[in-house]
Amino acid sequence: MPQLKSRTTVVIAAMAAAVTAVVLTVVLSSSGKASEGGRGEGRLASPAFTADTVPVSQGLKKGDCGLSKGTAQELVPGVKKSGDRSCDWFGDDRFLTVDDGLSGAPPVVTSSADTLYAISPRPPKRFSGLGDDEALARTSSPYGKAEAEISLTLRGSYTRVTYGGRGLTETKAEAGALKAATDIAKNLGAPAKPSPSGTTPVGGAAPGFAALPRVCDTVPGDALDRLVRGADRSRGEANQELTQMFAQLRGGATDTCEWNASGPAGAKVDRNRVLQVTVGSVPDWEPGAGARAITRAYLRLHGEARGDGTGKAGAAERFHALKGLGDQAFGGTWSQYQNYGRVVFRLRNVLVDVLYRGEDTQSKTLYRTDLPGDKALAGAYTAALGIAGVLKSPQGAAPMAGPVTQRLPRDCGLSAATLRSLVPKAEVVENGDFGECRWFVREQSLSLEVSLRAYVSGSVADLPGSVLAISSSGLRWGRVRTSPLGDAVTATGLARYSNDEPEPLTGVGEDGVGGFRAGTGAGWTQFRVGNVVARVSYGVDRFGGAKPRAEASLRASALKASAEIARSLGSAPHGTPAYGTGGGAGAPLAPPSSACGLVSGKVLGKVIKGHRSPTPNTDVAKDGVLVQGRRSTCAWGAKDRVLTVTVASGPGADRRAAEQAAARAYLASQLNAQAGQPISGDDEKYYKPLTGLGDQAFASYLEEGSPGRIMVRSRNLLLEVTFASNSRSKPPNRRQSIDAVSAVAAEAASKLPR
Repeated sequence: MPQLKSRTTVVIAAMAAAVTAVVLTVVLSSSGKASEGGRGEGRLASPAFTADTVPVSQGLKKGDCGLSKGTAQELVPGVKKSGDRSCDWFGDDRFLTVDDGLSGAPPVVTSSADTLYAISPRPPKRFSGLGDDEALARTSSPYGKAEAEISLTLRGSYTRVTYGGRGLTETKAEAGALKAATDIAKNLGAPAKPSPSGTTPVGGAAPGFAALPRVCDTVPGDALDRLVRGADRSRGEANQELTQMFAQLRGGATDTCEWNASGPAGAKVDRNRVLQVTVGSVPDWEPGAGARAITRAYLRLHGEARGDGTGKAGAAERFHALKGLGDQAFGGTWSQYQNYGRVVFRLRNVLVDVLYRGEDTQSKTLYRTDLPGDKALAGAYTAALGIAGVLKSPQGAAPMAGPVTQRLPRDCGLSAATLRSLVPKAEVVENGDFGECRWFVREQSLSLEVSLRAYVSGSVADLPGSVLAISSSGLRWGRVRTSPLGDAVTATGLARYSNDEPEPLTGVGEDGVGGFRAGTGAGWTQFRVGNVVARVSYGVDRFGGAKPRAEASLRASALKASAEIARSLGSAPHGTPAYGTGGGAGAPLAPPSSACGLVSGKVLGKVIKGHRSPTPNTDVAKDGVLVQGRRSTCAWGAKDRVLTVTVASGPGADRRAAEQAAARAYLASQLNAQAGQPISGDDEKYYKPLTGLGDQAFASYLEEGSPGRIMVRSRNLLLEVTFASNSRSKPPNRRQSIDAVSAVAAEAASKLPR
């Protein structure tokens, strides 16, 4: 359980398997001003305890991971144990590895490889009767060595078995991995009679919700009155670890809502009550996928809260299995900093995590609270009951954003003829199952490498989701989901393999850059087709002793491969593929030395009365889509308002390249602004294209408490204006925010160079 810190995050769960699901985190919290008599708590529901039927997760056995000595000797002749790992065996051209599949990843059941299975050109084989759920099997032959990987869950733990070596066929490698996995499952007391079930999932899991209510609409009004009466509502922050994991899942999404209620004004001690709701979602991209994934996520959370295993850091002080909420549920109390109650339940492809706590903000003892643990748990259960009822109701549901789907082509989209031309008689190092292809011609030290990444779920960004912002005001407005296509657009411009400026590509995909990597002697490209970003590298290892090739030849070969890959991804032909620069188009526009000079005192006086001296910030972007581009930000604050103006330039001395980078950044921001969803159906989202300010412009406003925003592109320059509250009290409404940024953007845009 993540540590609770004052006025912030506690959140949910870990995420579930290669599949998509929905997570809902609800936390009750406090802060801000409330009406007279505000806070909590009225009549609370008594938690319905029940017998705990979830088996204790044993995890892999120390020393041998549950693999018998006889199986190890049969599969790996001349077997030896690795010195630094207890579950690695190697011998005469054979190897066997068993691990939990999550090394370096957050403690969740799901492996990011599961998402890749979904887009792989070769769907994995599936086996029923092995472990807690269907097991997945994948085979490949890197460097001429066949290997197989079996992914399965054993008593709630994700496990991966890999077996391979020289002289094996892929069929024999799969049989060996399956034998080892069966041996381990049997020794752990899990189902161990595998039978093939094809490449499509078996039935049994309930269909997921096709639509969900928005996060702030999941808790009924009567429950809010009892728990956080008179509360201020705002977008909250979910646990980043969870959010990032959800982003790896196909169609995964999260959102958070907070309710903050304090006691009567004038009280000696401000006794607060807290509510926070985070909703994460992933649709059924195949029948029952969400429910299966969420079940595994729930089991992991259940085990952690119960204190399974040796680590007790996140365990509840009092743990109970619960009934009356959904398919499975548990609850408990913690008092790490203050008493808080937590309830987690799953319902089909939805996981709900509820927290309720109190906090005395004026107490001499930090985090002291008058809320006892049993009431904290009852409060969380009361909210969970209301949420379960809302989820089961068909009313008020908003369509859930589905993933952008696209199965990757075999051999990364390259034909046999092209491969014979570029890498004759090559070894296949990576076969494209995970979007990675590599061919290597040993005699020539020549390699062709292709990476395809499909952006299917979007990510999570700070409001307003800008690709420009360098915040000098330190404001945070919450987190919102970005567009998968917007993420792909952003990623297209992140390539930088040398000190040389990337060159724009023409005739390859929808957008791209490329160049020559002198350090490794390779021509390279990076381009986008829809939601897929491709990277191509073709070159000779200069340390391999082979005769070097001309730069022009390597660049042309990389471009040839790129054009064919783009076509295989569905890109229509449009012009001759080529690297190119402006070629006499002139220098890019120079940005203003400071954004502070773009707004007059007269306009400032109307928009933000009584403003303080501006806070400037100028730098050169070290990362992001405008890397090496110059940015300048100026912020004016007054009471509880802040106006921020940012101007940035596409990087480089070439006008065409700088304009391409600026257009890419603008498109990513535009797509993300269009994709953002308010936290409640009561909030009216605003998005409008604008004319008369530059080459492109739009205005946006997401919800109460979020900033009004206008973004303008003028050739290679980008201008962004935002207006918002710097506190949770009395934020400007949509009209006030849009009127403010409109007045400022009109003047600032007129002062940009033309």
